[in-house]
Amino acid sequence: MSKRKPQPPPKTFSVRPKRSLRHTLPFGLLLILILAAFSFTSYESYASLYDADYVGVEVCADCHTIMYDRWKDSPHANMTHQPSPETVVGDFNDSSWMLPPEGQLLPYDDELPAMRTFTEGADFYMALRRPGTADFTSFKIAYVIGYQYRQTYLTLEEGGSLAPPPPAMVYRTARVLPLLEPPREQHPHSRRFVGANDHPQFGVEPVLCPVPHHQLRHSGP
Repeated sequence: MSKRKPQPPPKTFSVRPKRSLRHTLPFGLLLILILAAFSFTSYESYASLYDADYVGVEVCADCHTIMYDRWKDSPHANMTHQPSPETVVGDFNDSSWMLPPEGQLLPYDDELPAMRTFTEGADFYMALRRPGTADFTSFKIAYVIGYQYRQTYLTLEEGGSLAPPPPAMVYRTARVLPLLEPPREQHPHSRRFVGANDHPQFGVEPVLCPVPHHQLRHSGP
């Protein structure tokens, strides 16, 4: 009769007590702080992304050739430009304009022009005579608005704002249309246009109209 093999003692299991919340909370907070620190070091602000990533609309032509060609020839793309021989349609070839006879009411009105336009190097200027005097004030043209039917010229003032001089509209035929709202004190040079510097490229998105609520005062069609 064979001997029975001795059986091993039964295994015993011990149940570890659950850790209380006060023991696990510090580890959770530490993990959150580590993740937050990593996210802040790898985050780049929206403003820096906006400035750094803008590459111009020309890169769109590779994938959107048809739409780019349509946009390039549209009024939206050509409405606002910096002044150049290609973008300025008014007569800035040392030209001058006299007031009409019915408007010659003050001294020098029948002797000197009310406005002169000229260029100095690559810059375009509009000089306006102060009413009743022989003194002219020159305005350097900073931007041109319009390219088909009439064109507004904006000048840069102190503080960075843009404003159109009173005789701001010039047709392709060099016809001057004064932007005046009677009485004389309500000239549009009191208007301000500050939207241009906020946009990286003209013609991509609309900006505030530079001469709102003005009435053109002229004769004929």
